[in-house]
Amino acid sequence: MATEAELAYMAGIFDGEGCIRINRDNLPQYRGGKRYELRVSITSTDEWLCKYFRENWGGYIHCEIKPFRKSFWRWALGARQSMLFLEALLPYLHVKLAQAELALQFQKTKKYPRTHNKTEQELALEESQYITMRKLKRQIA
Repeated sequence: MATEAELAYMAGIFDGEGCIRINRDNLPQYRGGKRYELRVSITSTDEWLCKYFRENWGGYIHCEIKPFRKSFWRWALGARQSMLFLEALLPYLHVKLAQAELALQFQKTKKYPRTHNKTEQELALEESQYITMRKLKRQIA
């Protein structure tokens, strides 16, 4: 388990280099034709940084190499792991605090095992949270 100082350090990095997303995929097999999922990630040109987060939180790392540009690494977590990560860092976040609170609210309303039979209210709530997250992200940029 990470110490308070380590959590504060991670939150600082995440505030600057991290990303909180609610993905919306168009999938006809889902009711309403859409699936919404929470994701968190950190993108950095420093491979060590991504490995540090993977060692502490799991997830996966992907490297992208582009011609004539510096390579970068992306560390990412799935939905349930994202929730645990955000809950731990929440007291230390500043820049992404509102996004993290919305992401946690979104994830806590999800049904598991995943169901394709969502009500109209559940679909509307997920779409609303997706739109709100997009608006929050524009406010920071």
